[in-house]
Amino acid sequence: MKNRAILLCTLFLLLVPAGAAAEEKPAAGSNKWTAEDILLVEQALDFQVSPDGRWAVWVKSLMDKEKGTRISNLFLSSLTEKKEIQLTRGSVSHSGPRWSPDGALISFLSTRPLPETVKKKDDLEKSQLWLLNPSGGEPWHLTEFERGVVAYSTDAKEEILAVPPQLLRDVGAVSLEVARAMADGARRLSGTSFGLAITGIAGPTGGTPEKPVGLVCIALAWEGGHVEREYRLHGGRELIKYRAAQMALEMLRRHLLSVPITES
Repeated sequence: MKNRAILLCTLFLLLVPAGAAAEEKPAAGSNKWTAEDILLVEQALDFQVSPDGRWAVWVKSLMDKEKGTRISNLFLSSLTEKKEIQLTRGSVSHSGPRWSPDGALISFLSTRPLPETVKKKDDLEKSQLWLLNPSGGEPWHLTEFERGVVAYSTDAKEEILAVPPQLLRDVGAVSLEVARAMADGARRLSGTSFGLAITGIAGPTGGTPEKPVGLVCIALAWEGGHVEREYRLHGGRELIKYRAAQMALEMLRRHLLSVPITES
């Protein structure tokens, strides 16, 4: 672990462009950063080393002044020679790169448009899972997220996702059993191959000693099978919700790639 940490720190230093420091400095004669200085800083994020230790995929994030949002793209850097490859381009978000177990593919999340052959008229920009061959070629989509359901209340869980009322009374809304029932209900409701569900306590109130703020139960269901995990997350409400969503997508990604799903 120590050698890997040193390797990643060295990689980060190598990836910072030589002119970045000059571009990100405040105006001459000023020693204070402005809000614009901070917003325009390029960020290097989410470094993931390949299974053979020869490559690292990472995310470069920068501000799009015209749109007023950040754009992120994937880059591939060699750990054995001075070589860098830009894997994605465009003005959409690319994030969460992960290597397949054999290192032959990279999966990632992106809001890039789906191909016209599968795109629907009412499609909005939704994050999908994509696969990419680091040797070259266009990415291809791994998922088509059909719909989402917000079912905060007990009534919504019962009426929309068909969670049995007795189950809710027996184990409570935040439980692995209810998460599994929600995932099954979402899959049946949408007519999709998979159903993902999250139930938890994001705070700032609602926690108890037995079920504290940050407790999250995530379930993935498919025809003939399911998997569910319990996690304890930290941070504010929005951060807990974001992390839970990312972990749910990670659960789906691992299942699709036949990668073991980590325990809580």
